[in-house]
Amino acid sequence: MATCDEVPDKSVRLLPRITADSVRLVWAAAPRLLIVSIVLKLLNGTGLAATLVFGRI
Repeated sequence: MATCDEVPDKSVRLLPRITADSVRLVWAAAPRLLIVSIVLKLLNGTGLAATLVFGRI
């Protein structure tokens, strides 16, 4: 596995484009499942944030 020092700058600059292309590909294949997945991840993040905030009280 490559470390941060070994990763070429070009591959890091390509990451946003690769991410956008992958989202477009999934959207073309199954838009409903993509939306469900995003909503579930947002709910999970919200629940985790609430746990961290209210868990300290």
